[in-house]
Amino acid sequence: MRRLYKILKWPLMVIVLITAGLYITGNEFIIKAVSLTYGRGQTGVEIDDYNYFDNRVVLSGPHQPWEESANINSLQMSNRLLEEHEKMESIAFLVIKNDEIILEKYWEGYGQKSLSNSFSMAKTIVTILMQKAIQEGYIKGLDQKVGDFIPHFNQGDNEKLTIGDLSRMSSGLNWEESYSSPFSITTKAYFGNDLEALINTLDVVEEPGKEYKYLSGNTQLLSMAVAKATGRTLSQYASEKLWIPMGASTDALWMLDKANGNEKAYCCFNSNARDFARFGKLWLNKGNWNGKQIIDTAFVNLSVKPVFNETQHYGYSWWLDNVSFDTEVFFMRGILGQYVIVIPEYDMIIVRLGHKRDGKDEGNPHPRDFYVYVEEILKLVK
Repeated sequence: MRRLYKILKWPLMVIVLITAGLYITGNEFIIKAVSLTYGRGQTGVEIDDYNYFDNRVVLSGPHQPWEESANINSLQMSNRLLEEHEKMESIAFLVIKNDEIILEKYWEGYGQKSLSNSFSMAKTIVTILMQKAIQEGYIKGLDQKVGDFIPHFNQGDNEKLTIGDLSRMSSGLNWEESYSSPFSITTKAYFGNDLEALINTLDVVEEPGKEYKYLSGNTQLLSMAVAKATGRTLSQYASEKLWIPMGASTDALWMLDKANGNEKAYCCFNSNARDFARFGKLWLNKGNWNGKQIIDTAFVNLSVKPVFNETQHYGYSWWLDNVSFDTEVFFMRGILGQYVIVIPEYDMIIVRLGHKRDGKDEGNPHPRDFYVYVEEILKLVK
């Protein structure tokens, strides 16, 4: 026993010192990050992380089911598409055309009501909620100052920042969008437990509204402004204004930084393929849901147009590609290949969920797997 103590003494002391150092420096979130990634045999975030965090329920209401085509799943996926699903470890693939499901496939035991993390598709959801708050008068418009809702942003250069700057990714904030560094603010936002305090450490360091720069902190700050303006939690507002009116099949879960805390709004809205597709239908129909105008058509049109001439691939929290397929395409996107893709000319929505996404070719803002999903489905329906 004494020999074992001698062997373990120094490694244990090192662990204790490292742990103490992390707490002293305010980096204790790294302990959780390591335990939830490497401790589970992973190297990063995963689609089932909601099981390991506190969540707030986004309540659904009376279900409005999708129509299924009489020939559902009669389309045969190409070998290229099947190989992409295998390589990227898809768990759900859904194609809706003319408001009917024509193709639906699941893997790894996932099904129609299985929850999976949206990751950054949630950014689009937050922008939709922002626009709803504008329509209801809680927010005056895209040009209203963020400082009207969050006191930290009503002084110095911070007071220049507007609601619209956050939605179109042109805030000029000093947020480091790094996914590989365990010490980055992005990592701390995901694994830490105080998003409000974290956001209030940010400052405007570049002129807002001038240049596109993708920052998750923009959406987190935007969500806090929406919650403050409406007097509701983000999940409550999403339930009341989107999830219930759109007839979602199941309650969704929005991950929190701690119990009764703030939603991780830049990511982490957990739902299923059929319900994620409802956001595509809402935008495909110009903000109208089965005869009810939920979101103003003018904003829908604005959101899927490039904000800056030098950045043609991004609007108001929607990704854009109007050149690769000889037709307009816009979509929601998450870091592990979560997609809700809308192709208006073909009255079509494609949803893909899974564990991985492919890399990007040099000079191209979109991942390679995105092109495979769209190209192969267009071959089947044209």
